[in-house]
Amino acid sequence: MSANPFGSTFFTRAARIFYPGPRAGKGAGAFGCRAKELNKDLKLTILAFPCNQFGAQEPGSASEIKSFVLEQGAPVEDSRSGFILMEKVDVNGPGTHPVYQFLKSSTGVPDIKWNFSAYFLVNSAGTVQHLPGGRNSPLSMKEAIEAEGLVRPMVFHISCALAHAHEMGVVHRDLKPENILLRQGDRFPKVADFGLSRSLRASEVAMTVAGTPTYMAPEIQDPRLPYDFPADVYSLGCILTDMMDKEFCCSWYAKAMPGNHEKMRKRWPDGSTPHRFSRELKELQGRMLGQAPGLRASCFQICWGHSDVSDRL
Repeated sequence: MSANPFGSTFFTRAARIFYPGPRAGKGAGAFGCRAKELNKDLKLTILAFPCNQFGAQEPGSASEIKSFVLEQGAPVEDSRSGFILMEKVDVNGPGTHPVYQFLKSSTGVPDIKWNFSAYFLVNSAGTVQHLPGGRNSPLSMKEAIEAEGLVRPMVFHISCALAHAHEMGVVHRDLKPENILLRQGDRFPKVADFGLSRSLRASEVAMTVAGTPTYMAPEIQDPRLPYDFPADVYSLGCILTDMMDKEFCCSWYAKAMPGNHEKMRKRWPDGSTPHRFSRELKELQGRMLGQAPGLRASCFQICWGHSDVSDRL
């Protein structure tokens, strides 16, 4: 894989979309005027790279290209617009620009076949996702951008709440989607319903079976086993799985109960595509769902590992 050519300070927004094409501003005319809206709502920046490798349709100089883009109404001179017109580059062949070397090697794309046939979505952690062109455009990628941009902060803030509870010696024991309330407006998560919680003194453990079976940690379900704070981490891992699974809610239960699994199947709107998530988020999910309590990350570790990402999203 090519080295990241952007440096450590490049990914300061939730996501950036890269796309090549002749007359890059012509395509920008369709969505460049909405770039400020996308930038505000999704913290998305669109980077357009003029390229003359597709039928020699972009022979102009830098000033000619910029003039054409301005004529299309794209706000290239507004630094707050979320739309940036880049230099003319090669995206294929021996002269491929380092940016496109990195984007293609990160996603396994050998060559870009035609203008506007490939978009690359890069999130704030530097993870690259290839999105085929055609009917897709940056405007159609809102759900893909929102998915990771909502899930990561959600997990971060819930973890912070649990970390505070654990520091006070309280284990929740009934963490599930119904007990995560979203504040109206900004959807900030609040952990609710501590009715089954237990206050533990130093070195004390709980033994009582308590909680909602489908979100219980394995050690809570076995009345012979003691448990404490890692049980909440497992439940949070189940909630994260609910958000990430493409097919089911409570997928671990739905797949084990074929007679009832259709009730838990997610119904995607016509024309939508299930979300895809980064390798880093999937690794975090695995660290939360260890079968043994000692294999799970603590809430403090989850918060620490994702605080910088959450701040940027």
